[in-house]
Amino acid sequence: MTSDLAAKAPLVSPALTGTPTAPTPTLGDNSTKIATTAFVIANLIPSTVSSVFGRTGAVVANTGDYSAAQVTNALDMATSRTANTALMAPNGSAGVPTFRVLAAADIPAIAESGVTNLTTDLAAKAPLNSPALTGTPTSTTPSTGDNNTNIATTAFVKNQGYTSNAGTVTSVSAGTLSPLFTTAVSNATTAPTISFTAVNQSTNVFYAGPSSGAPAAPTFRAISSNDIPNLPASIITSGVFPEARGGTNQSAYTLGDILYASATNTLSRLAPNASTTRMFLSQTGNGAVSAAPAWGQLGQADIPIIPITKGGTNANFASDVSNGILYGSSPSAFGAVISAPAVPSLLIFPSGGPPQWTAVESSGYTQTYSTAARTMAIMTAISSAYASFADLQMLAKVVNSLINDLRFMKLIP
Repeated sequence: MTSDLAAKAPLVSPALTGTPTAPTPTLGDNSTKIATTAFVIANLIPSTVSSVFGRTGAVVANTGDYSAAQVTNALDMATSRTANTALMAPNGSAGVPTFRVLAAADIPAIAESGVTNLTTDLAAKAPLNSPALTGTPTSTTPSTGDNNTNIATTAFVKNQGYTSNAGTVTSVSAGTLSPLFTTAVSNATTAPTISFTAVNQSTNVFYAGPSSGAPAAPTFRAISSNDIPNLPASIITSGVFPEARGGTNQSAYTLGDILYASATNTLSRLAPNASTTRMFLSQTGNGAVSAAPAWGQLGQADIPIIPITKGGTNANFASDVSNGILYGSSPSAFGAVISAPAVPSLLIFPSGGPPQWTAVESSGYTQTYSTAARTMAIMTAISSAYASFADLQMLAKVVNSLINDLRFMKLIP
């Protein structure tokens, strides 16, 4: 609007530029109307113009020389206009300015900071919602019988019968706070002071309602199991549970640790076997008290005798039995190991007795003997130990078989 107005000529002493025009007055017109060149030419007379606007010389138009009606598209600024209107271009499109009221599009968005003192002025104002008034705020005084949300002034309060006359305190009572406190009042009629003293209670009690049953006034009592809720373990973030409360009294473990009772109601950690040797957990007491477990290798005493039905021998061979022979003493048991003799011997199974080694005379193996001679020599050497002829016959068969084996292996001719 400012730029549009700047492009317009003022009513008072306008300095027109370009090629301004105006309506041509009628011939012989003698008024304050603008005289166009056509009016001048039409009114030329042989003599020069004697006056313009009633003035002679270098005449310059003055205020009042022309009326608005004499200027093309001129507005009569002296004419009364409707209240709250202003000379403005059309709203929403270009056009000739007219007098109209402001539209929303005429007003630009202005930030609070762009308005002088607006921010500070707003900060000095109280909000409508829960204002925190300071200084000496005032309000209108409601009627005496008012009973609603209107603000009550001091005058309203006094109208309700309030009196500022001071009375006299005759007594002060602190009441009964048993069994929590005992109370005492000093200076009851002047400047009362109430003091409270906690009442001593028995150990390990707390102030609570009944532990079960119907509701009742609280008293000091011991904690019962009903008072303690089931707590998730996630809320316990520090400390360890002792053994007497079902815990381990341990706060850290290493891979392979084993917990064991090192004393009555005491748990300890046995460190793992970190060596490359295979170890076994063992524990040996004294017949009355157990010892602590320990890692160790298996010894002979640690391995039990395996019965025959489980693939064992059901016998304990603690001594050296190199080159010995184990024999069955019954259908379900082994007898002792018969150690190898120091001299050439034959293993003899006498009737009804365990096997035994019997030494053989060296002459019984003389290579010049025939097979029969060797057999007889062996039989003669052992005949003193076996009286049964059946035993001797069996022995002869065994010896003969042995000789055949030795000949096959080319150990004898």
